[in-house]
Amino acid sequence: MAKKSDALTPKQRHALELLISGKGMLYKDICAEVGINPSTLYEWRTSHDYPRFQEEYERLKQEQWLATVETARA
Repeated sequence: MAKKSDALTPKQRHALELLISGKGMLYKDICAEVGINPSTLYEWRTSHDYPRFQEEYERLKQEQWLATVETARA
């Protein structure tokens, strides 16, 4: 399978926002809101063809965690 573009699509960005929103949404609900199949979200999160999605997901989770720690310290 060919490598995908490094640029995230609007659907990928929306999925990332929902994944890290802290709303506790189930994957099936995220997929329904974004308009994708659950297998697509799984592929974005796990396939080597989507490194940019995975990197951005990890970066946003880390950013969210650091904000939570800072709030707790304050």
